[in-house]
Amino acid sequence: MHKKGFTLIELLVVIAIIGILAGIIIPNLATARQSARDAKRISDIKNIQLSLALYYSDNLHYPCSLTATDSINACAPNFTPGYMTTVPTDPVSNNNYPYSSYNGISINCSGVSSSPVVMYHLGAAMEVADGSWKNGDSDWVATSPYTARCTGSTNNFHGNANQCVGTTAATSDSCYDVVPQ
Repeated sequence: MHKKGFTLIELLVVIAIIGILAGIIIPNLATARQSARDAKRISDIKNIQLSLALYYSDNLHYPCSLTATDSINACAPNFTPGYMTTVPTDPVSNNNYPYSSYNGISINCSGVSSSPVVMYHLGAAMEVADGSWKNGDSDWVATSPYTARCTGSTNNFHGNANQCVGTTAATSDSCYDVVPQ
């Protein structure tokens, strides 16, 4: 009587093929996940930028902060919840995206000045350093006449800074940043 079934060699060949395919596919899935998170970051930044444009249209200045309640007259009304119910956060760290507001003159953070915010810089740290996102990136650097709303603010960042942290350019650009259009 002849038994039906697979030989040991046939099973080993199939397992080897599956292992090779898994070795090829799994690393590509990690890159796809990074690209998907970067796409979400860009979408978040575009949504925030659209809400900032609406804010500016209504108030003729930008908000001093996207999340904080600010009592400085030049920064009222607050950005949330009026213009965005909740401000999106980074999909990995769950931190707020870097946002800096700029006046034409330096003011302190105690609310003494009433100079309106005329410029902002918004960014997101990207995972895929050389992605297609660079085409829409502004790589902005604060220059005269713009001065940070709060002197010594830690939110100020160079458009080419590593992970949108710091005021100097890095060797590779991993910061997607935008300014008003």
